[in-house]
Amino acid sequence: MSEEKKSQAQIIREHFEKLPDFFTGPSEKAVFLTGLLTDALLEAQRKKRGAGSKNDSPFRKHLRGLKLSHQYITEKLYPKLIDGLSYWSDYDYHELKQMIAEYWQQCPKPFSLSSNKISYIFTVGLHSGLLYSKRVQNDKDNKTEALNG
Repeated sequence: MSEEKKSQAQIIREHFEKLPDFFTGPSEKAVFLTGLLTDALLEAQRKKRGAGSKNDSPFRKHLRGLKLSHQYITEKLYPKLIDGLSYWSDYDYHELKQMIAEYWQQCPKPFSLSSNKISYIFTVGLHSGLLYSKRVQNDKDNKTEALNG
């Protein structure tokens, strides 16, 4: 199956399967994908506000210098992220949001990752957006063609 024909979920699951030592459970996957979705919001803000403008990504202030905890991500950052995407992004990211919700629900209680590990995995996700941006662009193009066709 070609890269263009794979769903975003398939691409992400394949990425997780390639790195089983890094993605050892749902906690790592949830944190990584939250970072990935955060990158999508930051990019949407940069595009709409114009790259290089002062404070071109207002959501960045919610990242607290990438010093994150489980409680902060789940109770504050994630809800603001979903709200911000609905305002700033023209793309829904439905599949990605659904995967994140599923992984957060599967996380063990009590949450086992340290704040340092959470910050690290989130940052890796934040800087992995290029892995998935081509797929998102293809989805946007296909939807535009369907509406115009």
